Amino acid sequence: MVISESATETVEHELRRVGACSQCVLRFLGTRAADARAYREAAARETNVVSTSSGEYRPPCPCCLGILQFDPNANQVARDEGSPSRDRGGGEASHKEPEPPASTSFTNANAGDKKDNPRCRPSKISDYVAGFKSGGHECVTYGLDLVLPPSLPMRQAATRAVLRKLLGEKDAPPAGTNASATLPPVTPEDDALALAVSDDDDELDRVGVGGARPNGAVAQANSLDAYLPTTVPVRDALEAVLVAALADNGFKHDPKAPFRFGVLFEHPGGGADETEFAMKQAHDTANRDPRNRKKRGPPPGLNLPALKDSPAQKWVSFVAGYNVAERTAREKFASYEHFAVASERHKQGAGSTVCAAATAAMRAVSGDEKNANSQQNSQQNVSCVFFPWHAPAYVGGRYLKWQRGVPQSPWFADGGVVGDGSVQQALEKQVLRKFKADGAKLNSAGREDMDVRMLGGGRPFILEVHNPRNPLAFSTQRECDEMELLMESSNDGVVTACGVHRVSQENYIKMHEGSSEKQKTYSCVCWSSKSLTEDDLQKLSTASTDLTINQKTPTRVLHRRTSATRQRVIHAAAANFVDGTKKFFTLELTTQAGTYIKEFVHGDFGRTSPSVGEILGCECDIMQLDVTDIQMEFGGPAGREEM
Repeated sequence: MVISESATETVEHELRRVGACSQCVLRFLGTRAADARAYREAAARETNVVSTSSGEYRPPCPCCLGILQFDPNANQVARDEGSPSRDRGGGEASHKEPEPPASTSFTNANAGDKKDNPRCRPSKISDYVAGFKSGGHECVTYGLDLVLPPSLPMRQAATRAVLRKLLGEKDAPPAGTNASATLPPVTPEDDALALAVSDDDDELDRVGVGGARPNGAVAQANSLDAYLPTTVPVRDALEAVLVAALADNGFKHDPKAPFRFGVLFEHPGGGADETEFAMKQAHDTANRDPRNRKKRGPPPGLNLPALKDSPAQKWVSFVAGYNVAERTAREKFASYEHFAVASERHKQGAGSTVCAAATAAMRAVSGDEKNANSQQNSQQNVSCVFFPWHAPAYVGGRYLKWQRGVPQSPWFADGGVVGDGSVQQALEKQVLRKFKADGAKLNSAGREDMDVRMLGGGRPFILEVHNPRNPLAFSTQRECDEMELLMESSNDGVVTACGVHRVSQENYIKMHEGSSEKQKTYSCVCWSSKSLTEDDLQKLSTASTDLTINQKTPTRVLHRRTSATRQRVIHAAAANFVDGTKKFFTLELTTQAGTYIKEFVHGDFGRTSPSVGEILGCECDIMQLDVTDIQMEFGGPAGREEM
């Protein structure tokens, strides 16, 4: 919509009075985020004003918390070197900016907790470029992920409420054309206002704002919207400027790119009143979801390889908090009267944390000199943490385990490590070095016990490599062949791999779908309590071919798996004596996936029936077990064509 000249003057004068930046003036005047040039020029003018000032500290913009106040000029990058400063967000600037007062200076109190991602306060595009490069990723195409403080939506709503009130007083249409003149006055008993003091998410949802009978404040706000354009969100304006400025530095934006440049803004110190209600409600909602239960980790002090979490997991609470604040501000604080009642209730001590947030937001954007100290505190700059992060890469193949006593993944119990290394550690050692990654997760088509060898053609596996800084690793057949040779020469060749190749995330799904349908071949050495004859072995081979057995969950895994009875098929069996003995024999088996071979031999106290012991009419046990083949297309030349 086109705003009148008088309304434009009113909006700009009021925003300048409270200390808003030029970019926020454009936002509230409805300048589209697509007009990145206008925002960049405004930011450059703003920076020049600050840099040429007399040295007096200029508080950050109360509307965007200083997020939009940075120099987007690309030529700054050429002059600035180094990574972002932990307290100012960049290297030495081309000009020395005046230091803020001690009450508003940012200290990196949590730097020890976030060594990989130090907090900073970006003041120029070079700070963002340094943050982009801080992870060491060999990428130029990126997707931008912005997470803003929950205090912003309430501040935007408060600013619009103030501007609408002024426009309604100064720019009202002639008598008889103002729809709000016939609306009923807003009272503290208004339904929406009553809900503005509630922290309960369910109660907030029960209010039908904007329904068939809108309350007076909402309808009045809607009528005054005719004089005030739609405000451009801080997120949209920041993204438009950042994308354009980073493009000048050779970085291409692609929303679907696997490399993500995450920027997390927090409002420390004075922003507590404005963010408490949103963060608390988001936290309570997350805790009600059973999927968010904490996972058990390894005992401290073992120095086991810990897989670094994706930043998306770290900032999920901030995203939820922002969404809560945005919805509350949009639905419950549609007019100046809403803020007035919330402030009065907060002053009387009868309001909730929502009232406290609304009061703090209105103070911050009102420019009230009586609350100068509170305003200065609430206007403290936001802190920023950069999270450059690449989506996982996937490497597939088949692994062989030539030695017993090696678990598939790192195993710890009773305060110590169990087994001699692990298959995962042997596989990831060379892969992580090549990808320059943070960690990996092993996924395979089934798993063998620690005391079982994996021979034959190997077991299909996919390594999910997290945050690869060199995402193009293993793109050629030569690199894959070199990796196989390196594995043979490392770890004394206990674990090796063949058919190594790059795969996609879809291949991971295919592998697990195929693992449930595959057939597996085993070779085991068994013992019987009685001396056997050739007829006994022939009987065992015949009876065990195309045999359907019922297996209850084995006692050895009953503590971690659901108790159930499963039918499995023994497709083929062949028994032969071990030379020189009548009580030891080898048994070659081809079975359906998911068959418990050990239990099929000894019966597991009758939980598997029929068993080898039942067929032979004596007690039997298994001494050694090897997996000799997994009939599944994956890995190697055939696997590459198939996958």
